[in-house]
Amino acid sequence: ISGFFFVLLLLIAIGVGLYFVQRGTTYVGEARNPPQNYNLENSYVFASPLTARADGREKIRVTVFLLSEQGLGVPQRQIAISTEPLAGGASTTRIETVQAETDGQGQAVFEVASQTPGKYRVLAQVEGKVFPQAVNINFE
Repeated sequence: ISGFFFVLLLLIAIGVGLYFVQRGTTYVGEARNPPQNYNLENSYVFASPLTARADGREKIRVTVFLLSEQGLGVPQRQIAISTEPLAGGASTTRIETVQAETDGQGQAVFEVASQTPGKYRVLAQVEGKVFPQAVNINFE
């Protein structure tokens, strides 16, 4: 029976230790004192999937990450995206805002749909400044 209590005490000690280690953990990209200045060269635009059906219902999720010089997320900034057709003509996409203000990881989220087939470049901007990096998406 003494072996059982030893194992039980050991498991309790490990659990308490893990609790305090977890409480002090800062997750990558989310700072305790978030940076206020962003660096557009470090920031990026990501889309998934890159291709969707041109039925007006299937959507491509566009995630924008606004990062500092150190690569940390910059919160509480309004992001806007736009699309431009790669083959010329008018953009026929519909952009839905999921989260325009960046969160603690510097992330903003949008969804794009189209009823017309075509390839588009997705551009992001913050405070009137366009991100140098863009992403291409396709509706077929």
